Amino acid sequence: MPVSKYSQGFTLIEIIMSLIVLSVISLGIGSYLQLGAQGYIQNRDREQLQSQARFAAERISRELRHAVPNSLTVSGDNKCITFTPIEYAGFYTNQTLEDIDTLEGVMSSSVEGTDAEVADRWLVINPVRMADLTSASRSAAIKEVAGTQPWTISFNNPTTFASESASERFYIYGIDARLCIDGSRLTRAIRNIGTTAFSTAVPLAEHLVFTESHFTLEHASLNRNALVHFQLAFSQNGEKTQYSHDVQVINVP
Repeated sequence: MPVSKYSQGFTLIEIIMSLIVLSVISLGIGSYLQLGAQGYIQNRDREQLQSQARFAAERISRELRHAVPNSLTVSGDNKCITFTPIEYAGFYTNQTLEDIDTLEGVMSSSVEGTDAEVADRWLVINPVRMADLTSASRSAAIKEVAGTQPWTISFNNPTTFASESASERFYIYGIDARLCIDGSRLTRAIRNIGTTAFSTAVPLAEHLVFTESHFTLEHASLNRNALVHFQLAFSQNGEKTQYSHDVQVINVP
């Protein structure tokens, strides 16, 4: 007797086998998509971490290279470095540095407009230690800077500088800066010259490994400039990046 087409169908076993096959295929597709998503997230986190590390290393290197010579100090725990950024620099042409109230100089740093901004700025000649940046015998508070090349730099009071610069260099500055490894953050704070309190620290980078990050300083000698070594380790979501740099402070007294 022929079977009607309306009585044909799937057996229970066939339905179960079909569901099993579909489940296996779905699991495979899901696992593939999950691996792809995880790979994307890991690559994104790795790139973000490396970008942050590169930015921090470049920022530190640029700032330290343009510090006033012999103005760098490192804290006892090697977690902070303090230095004085150069704002203007140049070469003086005075024949004597005794009891002078003006200094004639050629600015090697760029000056915007016809006058340099010198409110609360200081000038130092031949600094050999950080204390010289506020010493009455090696530095002077600036009253004004005017003219064109050569510039005329006027002081608040007549000044006698203790020694001349072998290269006839002078440096103008207004703040101290401090970079610190504070827990898992790299921070930067500033203070005006002659004051002790630093401003509220501003974070520059995050996700540092505190125990593996530090600064060390080798002071300048007769045959080389000061050398700063810093090591920064970053870690986030299982990704870890480590930077180790040497920065030479290229300026000389």
